[in-house]
Amino acid sequence: MIYDNEKCPVCGHRTMTAVNCEKEAATICMSHCYECSFFIRMFAHCSYRRQFADKKRIISEQERVRGMIRKFKGSTVNNQEENRKNE
Repeated sequence: MIYDNEKCPVCGHRTMTAVNCEKEAATICMSHCYECSFFIRMFAHCSYRRQFADKKRIISEQERVRGMIRKFKGSTVNNQEENRKNE
């Protein structure tokens, strides 16, 4: 997402060298990235978005597995009922 603010919400100064910050949901001065716990210095990369994307992926995977289990349990129950009827 691209933000259109002209002042940094962290320090209040006009942004010169700026980055789009997902955490602040605004454009901030690049210098604040170095102070942030989500900034990975080795790669000069922010991990904030990735953490939430991973959470969403894990949750959606869990929901998919739960759905598969429900379908399996449902088909097993149906199969047992059919077997009882056939006996």
